[in-house]
Amino acid sequence: MNNRHLHEIFYRFPKEFPLPFVLDGATGTYLMKLGMPKGVCTETFVLSHPELIGIIQDKYRDNGSDAVYAPTFGANKNVMGRHGIEMSVDEINSLLVEISMLANEKKPILIAGDMSPTGCLIEPFGETPFEEVVDIYREQAQALSNAGVDFFIIETSINLCEVRAAVTAIREVSERPIFVTLTVAENGKTMSGDTLLAALVTLADLGINAFGTNCSTGPDKMLESLKPIVPYAAAFGIPLIAKPNAGMPVEMPDGTTHFPLEADEFGKYAMTFLESGIFVLGGCCGTDECHIAEVRHAADEFVLDENPSWLENLPDVSSLVSTNRIVETVCTDGAVYIDADDEFADSMAEREDEGDEVLFVNVPEGGAEIIKENLAFINLPLVLRGNPDEIQEITRIFNGRIIIGE
Repeated sequence: MNNRHLHEIFYRFPKEFPLPFVLDGATGTYLMKLGMPKGVCTETFVLSHPELIGIIQDKYRDNGSDAVYAPTFGANKNVMGRHGIEMSVDEINSLLVEISMLANEKKPILIAGDMSPTGCLIEPFGETPFEEVVDIYREQAQALSNAGVDFFIIETSINLCEVRAAVTAIREVSERPIFVTLTVAENGKTMSGDTLLAALVTLADLGINAFGTNCSTGPDKMLESLKPIVPYAAAFGIPLIAKPNAGMPVEMPDGTTHFPLEADEFGKYAMTFLESGIFVLGGCCGTDECHIAEVRHAADEFVLDENPSWLENLPDVSSLVSTNRIVETVCTDGAVYIDADDEFADSMAEREDEGDEVLFVNVPEGGAEIIKENLAFINLPLVLRGNPDEIQEITRIFNGRIIIGE
């Protein structure tokens, strides 16, 4: 077996992108090294100092990145509003993507449209309707698509429901590839409690092309979080992404932040990621072109084993269903169906007390609203049957992956 087989294994990854695939390194911490003050709006700073993105992306491109992120991370309506930016979403994204394109026009490189969390809390955990968050992301996704990005990256995400909104929005305006990276703690979960496996199972159904983690931790802890889901990623045909920090940040006496992991050590981890079945690599906070050069070297040196251990005994992912925390295999034996006429939350509690692994729900007319109102109580993977229109509505707002029963 050789590296050409990687595209056959990870068949959802764009065939025109190389695999292994090397992303760029940090942008924010690099801009701070070049003089960006703490606390300023990165997007408006970049508009005032476009030459700095040119310097950074030149270095990443020349040291082996296959792609760079356009500096559009916070260029959505909600984040811009918090900073008091009066430019339209279309205008600011167009200008920021153009800066990346001009920086790389002499030697073209793939450019990603970077999308951040909105800061909204989606119902029922917050007050923002799911569709409103979809609208926020749709506006930016359309602007990025118009500007000509090669793919989308939804990164530094801490909430699976919000990522669902982002992916839904992108798919409404573009068929270009979508990469997703969550930010997780050392326990492998986001701040919202989402597990990586549940997120992968959920987002695979929505048509993403690569999935993983960024920022979060150093490469050692990130490797621990990603390794358990490698067989599932391979079964879905979706390669995993690792974009770790250069170690854990250390606050210095002068108020600056230091990331201690040197480039050569970072490169050793890069080879370990590849050998573990993780093939989209880059760097986040504290990394620079030296770290990326080591990742590039590892990617160029890597040769796929004839029988890699991570490719053995792949799970049957077609039978998996999840909440944002729990993943189970659907088993229809002894299924219990709960009608919307019941007190839903009480019925949920009874099912959990009985030790059920999957929640089966009959969905009559009006059932979508009941599910929506009780999302906070649904801690079991969900299987639905009943009114097709109501089920379609639930699939847009539910945090996890839904199986439609017969």
